[in-house]
Amino acid sequence: MRCFVAFELTDSAREEIFSRMDRLRQVAEEVLGADGIHREWRPVRRENGHVTLLFFPGLTAPQRHAVWKQVEESVRQGVWRGLTFSWRGFSLWPSARRPNLICLEADPYPLEERWPLTQWVSQPPFCGPDGLPLADVRHLNPFRPHITLVRFRGQGGRNVAAVWPEWMARIPPLDPVRIAVDRVAMMLSDLTPDKPAYTREYSMSMVGDE
Repeated sequence: MRCFVAFELTDSAREEIFSRMDRLRQVAEEVLGADGIHREWRPVRRENGHVTLLFFPGLTAPQRHAVWKQVEESVRQGVWRGLTFSWRGFSLWPSARRPNLICLEADPYPLEERWPLTQWVSQPPFCGPDGLPLADVRHLNPFRPHITLVRFRGQGGRNVAAVWPEWMARIPPLDPVRIAVDRVAMMLSDLTPDKPAYTREYSMSMVGDE
């Protein structure tokens, strides 16, 4: 099963981000029209906003449970207590010229600081019998934290890239202090013809006992 470990946003962070995404959609519709938005945009639902730590192309239920036990132990040890990211603002990802999505992007994160998952990828249960990581580790060096907000279909990314600076000038600036995470979760990702469908298999607060 496709799955990933992720940090979840606080309620105030979701409001800060998605209220501006509502405004961005209004601006986009002025240029692309409602039909264009429907054809080219796949927006992420507000409740699904997250920061992915590790993505796994396929784990069995026992493997997911073993990975989650390691995550739980890190939370109990306070590894991510007070975790913050330096948010830059809305970005076209992975590049401004040929984007696949719109996201909220942060500065690259220093892997050596409070980031045990990067140390685990070559150790069981994060690797297979051959010692190869079960996770997709291509984006860990450097790790570029981001929150996916819109995925593009077809030519959507190129159409947006041409007018992106103009659009951003019309969006109220974010308050980075309000963008915080308070939970960590194991999410199942089921690909559908329209967009991924997420299900929380495990979830745990990072700010207090549950």
